[in-house]
Amino acid sequence: MKKPLTVGSLKTNGTFTHIRRVESTVQEKVKEEVSAGTGMDWDRGLTSKTSTVYLTQNHKMYAVYPENNQSLLDSALDQGCAIDYKCKKGTCGKCRVHIVKGSSLLSEPNEQELVKLGEQIPQGFRLACQTHMK
Repeated sequence: MKKPLTVGSLKTNGTFTHIRRVESTVQEKVKEEVSAGTGMDWDRGLTSKTSTVYLTQNHKMYAVYPENNQSLLDSALDQGCAIDYKCKKGTCGKCRVHIVKGSSLLSEPNEQELVKLGEQIPQGFRLACQTHMK
């Protein structure tokens, strides 16, 4: 017989605190590497280029070389980056990424991004499916 779930059995015991510490460490490492100019993409081993957009999603960093006439998401997928996505229309928000460096290479946020992300845009968040090269 299975034990029924109780409120006490659902406590996290510090798991979320640990995740936040790991995320903070990842962000610090990304900032160090990007500002030092080494810019290594941890998942793909690529060095930085002048047209590189560095982004994070789900505690992973990616270096993407945006292509003209493609969304940031399509460019990332074509280059083997495992960016999460679902609708490709800007409605689900699953492709939300944090732009660490290279935001000046990207288009201004469109209506879908403004509606879905709102106050998160000034903090560097974008929808990869709606973001294009300037």
